[in-house]
Amino acid sequence: YQRRVHGGHLCVLSLTDLNTWCYGCDSYIISPSLSSPYEAFHLAKFGTSPTDPMLGSSDPGLGEEECEDPIDVVTRKSIEIAELIKKSKHIVVFTGAGISTSANIPDFRGPTGVWTKRAKGDKTQSSLQLETIQPTLCHKAIVSLLKHKETKGNKVYVVSQNTDGLHRKSGIPSDNISELHGNAFIEVCWECGRDYPRDYNTTTRSGRRTPCEDCLRRVPVNCHCTLNKCECGHTLKDSIIAFGENLPEKHLQSAVDNSKAADLCIVLGSSLVVSPANVLPRDTVSHGGKLVIVNLQRTPLDRLANLRIFGRTDQVMQIVMQHLKIPIQE
Repeated sequence: YQRRVHGGHLCVLSLTDLNTWCYGCDSYIISPSLSSPYEAFHLAKFGTSPTDPMLGSSDPGLGEEECEDPIDVVTRKSIEIAELIKKSKHIVVFTGAGISTSANIPDFRGPTGVWTKRAKGDKTQSSLQLETIQPTLCHKAIVSLLKHKETKGNKVYVVSQNTDGLHRKSGIPSDNISELHGNAFIEVCWECGRDYPRDYNTTTRSGRRTPCEDCLRRVPVNCHCTLNKCECGHTLKDSIIAFGENLPEKHLQSAVDNSKAADLCIVLGSSLVVSPANVLPRDTVSHGGKLVIVNLQRTPLDRLANLRIFGRTDQVMQIVMQHLKIPIQE
């Protein structure tokens, strides 16, 4: 559903997650003028009105309260995760913005998240020097787990919604990760498919105010040109997937294949409301695998989880790795 509101800007209301994106402001917004279509979409999707108390956990929104289990519960359940990992042969680790908050990268939908603040009209952090930010304990634990499981002939595959590049910086091989929303440190060629890892944030060299014709043939609004050239001669683009753009086909297909094949999916730091990535953990469950969710906010898939922890991902993964007796790389 598209409509010009919010100062004449083009806005889109998504049936998938019932959030409104403003192309002019480049952020999620809350607009009273869209209340009627929002209520209609909500009724069509959930069979309830937005104010219905029976809605429960199926519609987590911007700024929802964060909850944290007591430390004894976190410890007990983290040990249970470790036991599931021991038995698993194929693990998908699905990560969201929550695993990078301890690196001082804000999340999006938490009480102080980027979209939450913008929707309220509050100021957000003006810029981040991504080049200076280092992987968190959680990032390091994931790559340590991957290396350990590989020595056993098992597989760990990472599916990430994050664009900060910290998974690759931590040492996750490109063959073991689908970065569904792109990577700020990778340029791509839309013509031949080559990609180019960089040591700088490529988005600082793209995003011209007037999109070029080449970009507009593929994306609705944004210009992704970095002005660097590919070996094939075409202009390179940043790899970031903006709202309303298609996910990279190769990464998405690999994420789908691994999610269906996995006997365990561990969700870390994601509210699981952004489509189509949020359906992947469901694929694991529907094909007989187990689902673990670690997040401070509720998610739409909580009822499907075999194990649910309201906790911080660094803390949980530290306990998991200690129980598995796997050192976390420095």
